Amino acid sequence: MSIGPLGQFIELAKYFLGAPMIIIGIFFLAQGGRFPTISFLLFTTLAVGNFLLFGTYIYLLPSSYLPMWSVYIFAPVCFAMGGGLGYGAAKWPKIGITVISFTIGSIFGYMIKSAVGP
Repeated sequence: MSIGPLGQFIELAKYFLGAPMIIIGIFFLAQGGRFPTISFLLFTTLAVGNFLLFGTYIYLLPSSYLPMWSVYIFAPVCFAMGGGLGYGAAKWPKIGITVISFTIGSIFGYMIKSAVGP
């Protein structure tokens, strides 16, 4: 498995991608419980957008045939779809709780699988 052009893009823009993530993490830490609708919107948008973007580049698109500029097309599309679900999560909290539960459950399941063996 390879993320090809997405990996190149992340390597080039690591500080421009990392700084907003740190700011969003500080928001979640400081104010996330006070503003659940904003938290559901941000978390769901980022979780679904990243899942779609990485899933697209890992499983669907052959990395040897795509140039790096393809990330500039696929990333806004994936995060727009994530934003649509994020809007739904902000409007209906059950969707937000479901996405957060799925994300955290997937992370814990992967950690247990990695700890137990191949």
